[in-house]
Amino acid sequence: MFKGTVERVSHEGGLLVSYSGACPALGSIMVDFNQTYIGKVDGVIGNLDNSMVHIAHLDRKAKPNGFVGAEITIRPKRERDSG
Repeated sequence: MFKGTVERVSHEGGLLVSYSGACPALGSIMVDFNQTYIGKVDGVIGNLDNSMVHIAHLDRKAKPNGFVGAEITIRPKRERDSG
């Protein structure tokens, strides 16, 4: 299971996240412990032993520096209504 910590703001204004567990898929929606939207996985940077996830598409009202140190995870899939 993916668990990450926001390390710093990237040069593109996104977030660089160190993590443990499996690498998330591109486009995965990332949330904090309150299930609040953080952004989407835009890429993975580095090698297999020491990579970081880049999160982009942050909420426009968000201040990226405010996320540094935050623990994040992948938003659980929601059940779809069949109707």
